[in-house]
Amino acid sequence: MILILSAVSLAAGTTLSCVLERFPTQKIAMERCSGLMVVTGLALIGGGLPLFR
Repeated sequence: MILILSAVSLAAGTTLSCVLERFPTQKIAMERCSGLMVVTGLALIGGGLPLFR
């Protein structure tokens, strides 16, 4: 379950960062959101590592 959530978060963050070129007026807010999604995905993976032992 954690693996799925982290994969979705990482995919959403990278997709959002790729879409930034289309919306130049909202670039700062979208950069912040995509960065938070990537960090959240990595944190979920790091927090879930003890569960995979």
